[in-house]
Amino acid sequence: MSEHGAGFYAQNSAGAGKKMDDLRQFTRLLVRQWWFDVIALLGLLSTVATFVPAYYPRFAVPRWAVLIAFAAALFVASFRVYKEEVKRGALEASKAKETVAQLQREVVALRVRPYDDQRRSVAEQMLGGYSIRQRDLLRYVLVHTDPTVHKINGSTKLSPEEVNRDVQGLERDDVIRRDEDLLRGVVRFSVNQAWAAVFQDLLLPRRETQDPAFYG
Repeated sequence: MSEHGAGFYAQNSAGAGKKMDDLRQFTRLLVRQWWFDVIALLGLLSTVATFVPAYYPRFAVPRWAVLIAFAAALFVASFRVYKEEVKRGALEASKAKETVAQLQREVVALRVRPYDDQRRSVAEQMLGGYSIRQRDLLRYVLVHTDPTVHKINGSTKLSPEEVNRDVQGLERDDVIRRDEDLLRGVVRFSVNQAWAAVFQDLLLPRRETQDPAFYG
């Protein structure tokens, strides 16, 4: 038997086993509840058969009343077991939902950024020394993976000389890096991966809404 076939067989066997367990549990609960209901109804019939003839001598409990009691007890027991199963299912669903929510809260609480507070502080100081245009350029390179010089120039109304001045300031600090493809004659820029995560958190989304975006 192949590995896939063995896994499929094991999965089906586990599913069938669970169904059999559920059936046995349901049958056990149904029989127990039915027996309690039968005792209660037979007790009621016994009371009626004992006391009613004292006032109505011709009254007699019909023989089929016992069969009706058994059938009624089965119906009532089935309804009670069904009601309990619905309640139990709703309770389990509620617990599962709460467990998922708790796990999500723990994931958020345990989320660790790939940089420490010291690196974030240095990045904030670096951004504070850049112009709004340079921050916008850095933001653009973060969002548009490895953009070419042609694409950057096409995204702004600034002159190529102004773009070059913005690029030089970021290159000087090794924030963005130049990759020249001499065969294709293409120049691309990318954010230094050592700073990418912290700059992404500090620059995105754009909060400098009072100033126009120079790139993008």
